[in-house]
Amino acid sequence: MTISASATDTGRHRRDVGFYGSAREGFRGLLGSLPPNKKVLLPAYIGLSAREGSGIFDPVLESGIDVDFYPLHPDLTVDVLALEERIS
Repeated sequence: MTISASATDTGRHRRDVGFYGSAREGFRGLLGSLPPNKKVLLPAYIGLSAREGSGIFDPVLESGIDVDFYPLHPDLTVDVLALEERIS
């Protein structure tokens, strides 16, 4: 078997890529691409600061998308049973 030294299908692994100035902007873009009437599940430790807001929750609030929170154990591991309930 001979392996070619040059690419034969240069578009095979090409993907559209978007660049954002911050993770908050990227998350806002992701939320904006969701179909209507979708819900986002977030871990219950997401919070707001009066001075800084929330890098994760601000874009969710701005998008108007429905949100629910799933609980965590005291060591911040996911309560899998509660998460499964919320998913179903």
